[in-house]
Amino acid sequence: MKSIISFLTTIGGFAGLITLIWKITEEFRTYLLINVEVRKVENNYTIFTEVRNINKLSKKKIENAFLIISPEKCDIIKAGQRIAQDFDLDPKSITTTNCFVKFRNYSEPDIPIYKDQEIVFIPLDFYYLENLHLADEQLTYTCFVNKEFLLKGKYSVRFYLCNENRLPRSTQDLLIIN
Repeated sequence: MKSIISFLTTIGGFAGLITLIWKITEEFRTYLLINVEVRKVENNYTIFTEVRNINKLSKKKIENAFLIISPEKCDIIKAGQRIAQDFDLDPKSITTTNCFVKFRNYSEPDIPIYKDQEIVFIPLDFYYLENLHLADEQLTYTCFVNKEFLLKGKYSVRFYLCNENRLPRSTQDLLIIN
């Protein structure tokens, strides 16, 4: 009987140790949580963005953050290729959304690029220039979209976030201009 209890105690100890190691590993591998919301304020539109680090043990560094606004049905890679032209990048070098990390080196901080009244690129340097590391906190940023530079229609607003040693992440909301 004592040997069974001793065996179960040993197994329980190993299980507890494995769980502890798993939770610690999970803390360091946690992604940042992101959110984007389009808001209509009177006759104007603002875009609210949010980044949260729920990790209690490690800081995260944000390498790049930006918005891409394009027609709802537009292929996002094609929109990225059109944006690349403004940065003197070869549009053919944009083959996936992972290639969007290249945009940081070419964009001017906080200066939106409006293309052909249907695509907008908005760098959000607040996230990567003003906040070097994100601890267990929540950051928010709201920017203005000049609807005069966009045709009427439905637009996808994508918030992209690139952080060290991770692929770009994105989330989306809908903008309707009547």
